[in-house]
Amino acid sequence: MTRSSFLLLALLGSLSPSCRSDGPSGPPQPSGPAPAVLVDVAFGEPPVVGTLRIVPAAGTVGWRYRVDPIPPGTEGHEGPLENGVAISYRFDVPGVHVIAVELTGPDGPVILPRSVVVIDPESDFEVLAERPVDEIWPAAEDIFPEGIVMDPEGRWLYAANYRGGELVRIDPETFEVVDRVVLGPQLEGLAITPSGDRLFGIHKGAGLSVVDLGSFAATHFDGLGGFYIVALDESHALFGGNGDLGRVNVDNGEIERASLSGGGGHFSIFPDGTRVVSVVHPALGGPEHHSLEILSLPSLAPIRSIPLEEISDPHHVAVDPSGDAMYVFGKGDSGVRFLVLDPSSGEVITSMSVGGPACRGYCVANPVVTFASGRYIAFELGGTVTVVDTALDLPRYRFDLGANEFEAPSGVAALPDSDILFVLGPVGRLFKVRLRNP
Repeated sequence: MTRSSFLLLALLGSLSPSCRSDGPSGPPQPSGPAPAVLVDVAFGEPPVVGTLRIVPAAGTVGWRYRVDPIPPGTEGHEGPLENGVAISYRFDVPGVHVIAVELTGPDGPVILPRSVVVIDPESDFEVLAERPVDEIWPAAEDIFPEGIVMDPEGRWLYAANYRGGELVRIDPETFEVVDRVVLGPQLEGLAITPSGDRLFGIHKGAGLSVVDLGSFAATHFDGLGGFYIVALDESHALFGGNGDLGRVNVDNGEIERASLSGGGGHFSIFPDGTRVVSVVHPALGGPEHHSLEILSLPSLAPIRSIPLEEISDPHHVAVDPSGDAMYVFGKGDSGVRFLVLDPSSGEVITSMSVGGPACRGYCVANPVVTFASGRYIAFELGGTVTVVDTALDLPRYRFDLGANEFEAPSGVAALPDSDILFVLGPVGRLFKVRLRNP
């Protein structure tokens, strides 16, 4: 079964009463390219009010559309699919609501579903523990937490104070600090090797620290900088942000930099480890739009560039655990926008507004984490954490304590096979939270 077939059946299995299917075996599905694209759905607290645009593909002259009442009891919609159709909707009850669009052409009907997620911020998260950051760094004159990461076994959390450059090891059960080491100022992104034996800490414009997690002793070398770092193996890491993307040998400091069309931003590695996708900001004199660039690993040879015309300032990118979809959050026309893209074609599969300020807070070093065995990906969005459900390719949760720009989250961490998320920074605290209503 293909990914699209699985998602279609999963979504239609949770249809609201306003949606229908064409029999026990499910509705017909496109045999070729989809006859239309559904965009401009919304996400947030009730009421969620938005517009679903049905944009016809080429070669669909004579097709018709039909949408049952949205929600039940309101007016239905049907007619010719000419020049696109815009349908307004409103959902007042939290949950995953599915709008099923029936398209009828020469070969019969096709049903395209689109989910609208209405969140319940009062019950979607359970706060299990919290601790003020000034208790984690009691001797620091200037506390600005930046990165947080958990080791592969889930035994320890590691967190960084950006300005003081102090790394701490934290017991995730008690939130007690058990070790400290000063690595140097501007300490940002953190990454742990697959064995759990070493930690890499990147300093913005000031080099890289390598920490032996057995002895908690560190070595340091210059020559690179950035916000983000990911361990590829025990001796190599990818670093990026601050206009750069490269691969570094942490044993000898040798660096191979990628040739990008502009400035490198946040990046994500594909699950099979053979490719990396990076946000790329426009170069002076080049195209005005931002893009995603996919490169091979370990060579960093370019594979594909995908323009991001619907986002004026992309912040973070992640790859679905299947490798068949890429998620991007960034600045849209009204607040934050979320895109799902096909990495093979560059096609925008989903485009939706997730509301909220488009850019609040500071850059963060560990803004994305995948957990619950790949089911969820959490994104720090400068004041909130939004969690994407990879089974639906949609945002499902939002953790927001109303932090201002000086109290915004500074990173997210999680044990990969758990439903527990650690959030560092909002309102000056470290939080341990569990997802509810999965």
